[in-house]
Amino acid sequence: MPRQRIYKIYFLDFIKDFFLLNFRHGVKAKELESKILELTNSNYGLALNRGRIGAYLAVKSIISKKKYKVILSPFTIFDIVNMVICAGATPIFTDINKETLTIDYENILNAYDEHVAAILITHTHKINKDIDEIVNFAKKNNVIIIEDCAISFGTQYKNSYIGTLGDIGFYSFGMFKFVSSLNGGFILAKNKKTFKKIYTIHESFNQPNFFQLLQNYLKAIFIIFFTSNLIFKFITNNIVRFGHLNNIKFINKFTKNDPKVKFTNKLPNNYKIKISNHQSLSIIKQLEYCSKNHHIRKKNAEIYYNELKDIKEISIPMYYKNTSDGWI
Repeated sequence: MPRQRIYKIYFLDFIKDFFLLNFRHGVKAKELESKILELTNSNYGLALNRGRIGAYLAVKSIISKKKYKVILSPFTIFDIVNMVICAGATPIFTDINKETLTIDYENILNAYDEHVAAILITHTHKINKDIDEIVNFAKKNNVIIIEDCAISFGTQYKNSYIGTLGDIGFYSFGMFKFVSSLNGGFILAKNKKTFKKIYTIHESFNQPNFFQLLQNYLKAIFIIFFTSNLIFKFITNNIVRFGHLNNIKFINKFTKNDPKVKFTNKLPNNYKIKISNHQSLSIIKQLEYCSKNHHIRKKNAEIYYNELKDIKEISIPMYYKNTSDGWI
């Protein structure tokens, strides 16, 4: 079984949009913004070229000389840490709660001081069990809650979408997300003044890069072909096994999410790009299937949980049927 698959890429639309010159930032981005704001019952939001840019914009818009620290869990991708640093903040790492694999409330209390500007909560398999306590603590201490919902779009808590529980939230619509495109993201903000700062920074970004999208398009074709059932069973699986057993770096790098982990304290130019009409339309087309796909993820999580729960050598998060957890 492949480690991950691409949910949906509109290959023919890419070719059509090439001839229609539909790779600029424009009306479809506005349409996407309208639909997600309506879905999440939010007032302020912006479509992005990548989800992780949301972390940069969120932190950049709220830090100051006095309040420059961001508390977050190290259980995240390396580039989220980079985005915090690129925005000019200092990351303060606190450990996770083993039950939810999300940032632990008691550890937040221990890490807090007067220089903390924000707490960044990464929603992974499960919603943070102390989310109410964390939000209340943040309000009392004038700290911003930023929700990283990159892998859990559509998850709800008490009839509210995650991403709207705190002050700022961001989502990702990259190739391996269950609402997917050739990269894509979204950021929500409750405060109008904060959103204006986010919008102003984003306005300085460049128009979409067609060749970057083309590279992702070709990558998607490659991945879908080699993870299709028969090809994976008889070809890909054997190649991956051979590479692993013989430590062949060229092969092994294809099995990693981030084969080129690196530190940066300056936002790369290829991140300063707006989302295209093509990406926006791809995301719009999939929004109606969000609930259905989330249900499938929960059913798959239940199967994994029931098959693995009695193995003493491993520890997995508790599965509850009547919750809306993300389950990546």
